[in-house]
Amino acid sequence: MTQYKTIQTSGVIAVMQKAFKNGYQSNDKDWINFGQGSPELGDIPGDFVRKTHIEIDNYTGYAPVGGLKELRQLVADYYNHNFRLKKDSKYTWENICITTGGRTSLTKVLSIIKTTKMGYLSPDYASYAGALGLFKDINSTPIFLDPKNGFQLSNQHLLEQMKKEKIDSFLLSNPSNPTGQLVEGLDLEKLINYCEKENITLIHDEFYSRFVFKDDYFGKAISASEFIENSEDDVFLIDGMTKSWRYPGFRLAWVVGPKTQIKEIIKASSFIDGGSSHPIQMAAIEHLKEASKIGYTSSNRALQSTFKEKRDILAKALSKVNIRVNHIPEGTFYMFGDVSKLGSDKNTGDKFLDFMIQNKMIIVPGKYFDINPNEARKDIKYQNMVRFSYGPEKNIDAQGAQRHVNLMR
Repeated sequence: MTQYKTIQTSGVIAVMQKAFKNGYQSNDKDWINFGQGSPELGDIPGDFVRKTHIEIDNYTGYAPVGGLKELRQLVADYYNHNFRLKKDSKYTWENICITTGGRTSLTKVLSIIKTTKMGYLSPDYASYAGALGLFKDINSTPIFLDPKNGFQLSNQHLLEQMKKEKIDSFLLSNPSNPTGQLVEGLDLEKLINYCEKENITLIHDEFYSRFVFKDDYFGKAISASEFIENSEDDVFLIDGMTKSWRYPGFRLAWVVGPKTQIKEIIKASSFIDGGSSHPIQMAAIEHLKEASKIGYTSSNRALQSTFKEKRDILAKALSKVNIRVNHIPEGTFYMFGDVSKLGSDKNTGDKFLDFMIQNKMIIVPGKYFDINPNEARKDIKYQNMVRFSYGPEKNIDAQGAQRHVNLMR
């Protein structure tokens, strides 16, 4: 008799299923979705003009499995022009594979790894648990971040744990979902140098690369590509149109990596999904061409200013109702809050979710960010933590923050 796997349900999906059962409908103005995993999609003054339609008549045939060459080169140019001007080694179209989203990008990278002991952080992006659990050749090893330190990553602690656990690959979202922590500058350079020196494969998830709020990044994005010495080094970058370019419905992303391994990823693509949509790739080409002409600085500033303001609105609201945020986010549009000081009916993520849903608001319990592939560990961490999103529009965020304060008083 055939035996079937039990696949872990994504935390955000589980939350939204519960919300739908309790009457939530998409775009329902009576609900406030602090669980939202996408950025606001309307026009932001100073950001790139939004596309309103996509031409499909001439692009109904299959695109190449690895993506259109023109788009792959535009992605390579983005990194070369924004992060690698001082590097002799530049990316070319052969260093790029176009994919159907960030999770697909990660799955494709993992699919070509024969065997590894892969380190990852906890907490981190909830979907990593499902991806890491799919592959038997990947022995995944958690490195836990300390809430007392605001879940901030200590390079010294990380490198010590890598050495102790004999880790030969490492997966990192940076900026981090859900904590908003940021590894940048000298710390990021040291991490990359250590991985290169010790032959550790680094998978660097940069999906929130333009959502950075430190003053010295105003108008800039963050990317590990700035510190990668050689474009053929064993580092994979994952990014796409979903978050920073605010086109989640495009389901278009990319993997940047050494040419030899990109070829293998393209082979895997031929049976995983067959490649990305042709019309969507053409739309992405138009967008990146226009963006490269205009330049990214003003767009980055508009994005950063808008989301930083929303971050501050939410942080102020949470401080009023005894929800402690151990570390004010330096990136993404998420905030990880501790509800343990609330009443006994609201002092865990699950209880707080029930309370919020009863009042037509949505959050994501922190337990879903304790990355635990195939639920191998029996203990569940971050039971008293909650992830809040400030992805929605400013007026919705402000309205939700005020409603939340009123309810908790």
